Amino acid sequence: MNEKININRRGRDWRVDAWSGELMHGRASRGGLWHGLERRGKEIKNNRRNKMTKKVKLSKIIEDMDLYPRPGIDSDHVRNIMMAMETGSKFQPIILTDKFVIVDGFHRKRALEKLSSKNTEIEAEIRTYKTNQDLFIDAMRLNAPHGLRISGEDRKYAIQKAIELKIDEQSIANALNITSIKIDKITNQFSQIHNMNIKIPVKNSVRHMAGKEITKEQAEVMPSLPGTTQNTQIKQLILMLNNDMINREDELTGQLMNQLHKAVKKWLEDIELEIAK
Repeated sequence: MNEKININRRGRDWRVDAWSGELMHGRASRGGLWHGLERRGKEIKNNRRNKMTKKVKLSKIIEDMDLYPRPGIDSDHVRNIMMAMETGSKFQPIILTDKFVIVDGFHRKRALEKLSSKNTEIEAEIRTYKTNQDLFIDAMRLNAPHGLRISGEDRKYAIQKAIELKIDEQSIANALNITSIKIDKITNQFSQIHNMNIKIPVKNSVRHMAGKEITKEQAEVMPSLPGTTQNTQIKQLILMLNNDMINREDELTGQLMNQLHKAVKKWLEDIELEIAK
């Protein structure tokens, strides 16, 4: 691949999504990465812990999603990193615990796996933590200012996981670079699962349910919901239907449209029953 990545003065490229940056060459915005230097003076101070670099096989690296401060892996971001790697761009070392559990670098690890074999050795930074709480605080702090931008949904998820780990509010606020007041506003919008002492964040697509009690079934599907609003999704679907842009040749699309028809019909019938009462 001979394409060159066009990084502007702010360190941003539309393909690589490297702003605030994951790329080590050039200056990433917000003081993200410098040649051989840690990001941001505050991070340098906080990172003075027992750490070292070590060659580690990709196959030995553990992805513990319970200690990942995001709800999942972004496949588009993985592809962007792969394109950057193929053009010779350099990235920060993946950060691991002394047990080779990923603290920071899930997307980089996935990209490396796709571009090489699992027996490939990489240079990783090894850090030691006394507790999983310490690990998760560091993971939140490392994810907040660089690489794939942490979205509002990511922030809600990280706060929920931190609370489950019994991390105090001020530590969460410091790690995510937000105020305790902001955390209170976010957690007040969490919804409690019926008959369970568990509260979870709601996605923007169902924000009308924020702060309300939800069923266990609703809680189970919550992670699969998109972050865009319901009205935006409905408008997009109507736009495609009205302009004959739904794929008529794809069998799965046909099956899904039939399911949609049944679901919409039931929803309208339920509304009619409510009005009639």
